Amino acid sequence: MKLTDEVINDIRDSANIVDVVKHYINLTKKGRSYVGLCPFHDDHSPSLSVSEDKQIYKCFVCGNGGNVFTFVSNFKKISFPEAVKEVADIIGKPIEIDLAPKKVSKYQPYYDLLSKMITYCTYLLSASKLGQDALAYLYKRGITDEEIEYFSIGYNPDNNLIYQYLKNNGEKDEDMIKAGVCRMLDSGMADVFYKRIVFPIHDSEGNPIAFTARDFTGQSDSKYINSNENVIYTKGDNLYNYHRARQAARKAGYVIVCEGVIDVIAYYRAGKENVVATLGTACTKKQIELLKSMCDKVVLSYDGDNAG
Repeated sequence: MKLTDEVINDIRDSANIVDVVKHYINLTKKGRSYVGLCPFHDDHSPSLSVSEDKQIYKCFVCGNGGNVFTFVSNFKKISFPEAVKEVADIIGKPIEIDLAPKKVSKYQPYYDLLSKMITYCTYLLSASKLGQDALAYLYKRGITDEEIEYFSIGYNPDNNLIYQYLKNNGEKDEDMIKAGVCRMLDSGMADVFYKRIVFPIHDSEGNPIAFTARDFTGQSDSKYINSNENVIYTKGDNLYNYHRARQAARKAGYVIVCEGVIDVIAYYRAGKENVVATLGTACTKKQIELLKSMCDKVVLSYDGDNAG
């Protein structure tokens, strides 16, 4: 479909800017307008105003403003045609238009590498004899097959099977090292997360960027080990489960923040999908910004120990 003025006007006239903006940030009614924390600067008190009457938004601090398409384009950092298509999808009037090919991220090869590892690890856990003990441990913890699938939980056995699998599927040693899943030892390339249950970590767009991995044998001094910071992963810039939880948090009006992956899964089992984890007790400025982009209310649910 060609993106004509008629199509653009029809989508804009059919969209309520308040409903669309609420798809991305939390808004509160204030008089005849709605207000929220501006996502375009480091906002600490609601400075973004959205007018339902005028169908425009405006931040009175940073000056960002415009119509429904402007907001989506600026928020998602996408082109105007892409914003029109996204708004159309949100309001239930999907359109097919000819878009310029999306620019491929320079990190895409690493996302693809980790996706291959996730696929193989989930197979090793759920459909291989090698994963029987790890699977039994998860069942003992009350984790179900549905939760294993939903959170893409997998198993990294020993004997460097992940390295061998990735190598056989065209991945280079240097890329495996840069992605943090293998390392070079005196004896050669070796898996980082061997003999551990692996939980993938994703960025805000849902791209796999790291792992947190749990020992279930009791033989390691470290219960959990995490990916080292690398070319695609900075721990303090991400929240575990953010890409799944953000819509649920906006709908619920609050987000629950806990320490680890098992906590998130336990909340999910209890029917709470608006839950993220900091993977520890530290919470960085970037993580706080991510929380603010989800909703205004944050509920802390850290462990009851000294660290929590």
